[in-house]
This record gives sequence, structure tokens and C-alpha cells, in this order.
Amino acid sequence: MKDYKKILIIRLSSIGDIVLSSPLIRLVRQRFPQAKIDMLVCTEFEELISANPNLSQVILFDRKTGLKGLLRLGKKIRKEGYDLVIDIHKKLRSFIICRISGAKQTVSYNKHSFLRFLLVEFKINRFVQTPYVTNLYLKSVERFGIKDDGQGLEFNITTAKDMGILEFLRQERVSKKYPLIGLAPGAHWNTKRWPKERFIELANLLIQRKNATIVIFGGRAEVVLSNEIGGSLLNKPLIVAGKVSLMETAVLLKRCNVLVTNDSGVLHIAAAVKTPLVAIFGPTVKEFGYYPYRVANRVISKDLPCKPCTTKGTPKCKINTFDCMRLISTDEVLKAVEELLN
Repeated sequence: MKDYKKILIIRLSSIGDIVLSSPLIRLVRQRFPQAKIDMLVCTEFEELISANPNLSQVILFDRKTGLKGLLRLGKKIRKEGYDLVIDIHKKLRSFIICRISGAKQTVSYNKHSFLRFLLVEFKINRFVQTPYVTNLYLKSVERFGIKDDGQGLEFNITTAKDMGILEFLRQERVSKKYPLIGLAPGAHWNTKRWPKERFIELANLLIQRKNATIVIFGGRAEVVLSNEIGGSLLNKPLIVAGKVSLMETAVLLKRCNVLVTNDSGVLHIAAAVKTPLVAIFGPTVKEFGYYPYRVANRVISKDLPCKPCTTKGTPKCKINTFDCMRLISTDEVLKAVEELLN
């Protein structure tokens, strides 16, 4: 079998998808231990893989530079002379890079787009099994003798970030005697967000019953939502939304006893650092491949005739009921959290 010397992995975005690629990176390195293995991601996601010892170099694409920037980057990549390009992004931008790269061989993964279309538009399910996205990535490189090692996701953390968060928790006087519970109330699409009132009710019950310390995670877009939830709690929470980096988020999640999260990138970071999690899924289904991967978890989702109505989420419910989230009770989620704590 051919021994590749220079390999490029492409996964430009987003948080969850890049984290889900960690087994592929690890196994490609094991298969080609002497190769130069680089990965191309968008600039804002660099920290997700910057400490990964299996990568030789992280190549960054600044989306603000547009098509001109992409073409310039493509020319630089071409000069590298890659033997193999593994495209697990599989959209227009990665297609352009693949064509420009001049690589001797290019492989990509099967997104099952047609099966997803049938399921969303006609509610016809032709999936034989749950196609976890990570497994689909790995299937694209089976031809090189690469097989799943069963170790799941990983997130490499620097000592400096680890020590920084430990000091942060010390300054905040977070006690190790009581549970540290993470909440991730945000999501890119409104229909993937469990109502904030339920998050408030859940957090207050955990404070009352478990004397829990609550940590609220999120990006800059979730700052207002996080502050609204935090301001309604019985005890002052740690609100880190928009304040910590992606790697610091991973360190904090690693310290949590349980995370309660919508279908978002934080879910997959938690899975990568092996934090037990309760995942709340609304309009999407397990067949799309984004359920928690190889970590202790409880998934809460309602089986409704209108599901799935989308592959990624929508600004508002298409039939104006929002039943997929509205029907998930606080008691259901609380029970799941308590099961994982026990």
C-alpha cells in the first residue's frame, strides 16, 4: 500500500465538526507516522486543534478574505505538494482547495445528503444504522487500512490553559464538595434552543437539591441569554459565555460533573473531554450523526410526526408549535442529570 509523505486534512468549520474529526487525525497519524500531516481550518477555530500532537501544522483560512483569499491560499497549498488531501468538509470552498492543490489523490466522505433529504422532506427513513459523523469521516480513509480504535474523541489542552482555569476556579471559591454543573443554553438556530425558563428552573432545582455551582457556557452570541439565565438563579453562577476561549471552555467542561446542553458545538467538546452530558435535541434526529459520541450521556428528544423538519435548525418552528422543545419538561432533564451524577 502506498506510503504518503504529505497529507492535508480539510475541515474548515464548525466547532462540533472539527472536534468530531479528532479520531481521524489520530488514526491517520498512526497509519502514517513519518508523514507531514497538516490541517486546514478557519481562523476562529484554530484553538480546537492547535495543541494536537498528531498534526505537523495548522493552516488557517480567514473567511473575511473571501474568494480572493481562498484562491491565494490554494496556491500556497499547491506549492506544498501534498500527496493526499482528505476533504471532510465537502463544500464549495474545500472543493476549490482540492482542485487547486494538485494533490496526487483526494478523498472525501459520504454525507448521505439524499437520505437526509428523504427523511426531512418526506419522512422516509432509509438509514440502515445511525451514521455517526465521526464514523463517516473514518470510512473515507478505510482504503488506507485505517480502522476505528474505539477510543472516541479527544481535545488536547496546554498546561498553561489548564492551570489558568484552575486558578480561576480557586479565585471564584468553587468547592469540590458539591457538583459543578454546566449549562449550554445557546445554539446557532432558535429551534434548537430549549426555552430559557426551563434552564432557569432546572438550575434552581439543582442548586436547591444538590447545592450545585452552575457554570453557563456560550459564545459571544449567547452573552445576553446567559446573563438573563444567570440573573434569575438562587445562587450566583459562573457566567463564562463570551469570556473564555475554546480551549478554556474545554478545560472548564472537563471540571464539570455534568453538562446540560442543546445540540451545539459545546456538546462535542464535552464528549471529547469525557464529561457526562444531557443532550437536548429538538428538530433534528440521531440519523444526522450528531448525538453524543462515546461518552456517558442521556439524550432527550421527542418522537413527533413533524420531525425532522430540518437538518441543521431554523429561525422558527415551521408549524408554529415548537413542540419538539416545548414538550421536554424540566423534570425529565433533572432526572437525567441526577442519573449521571449518581
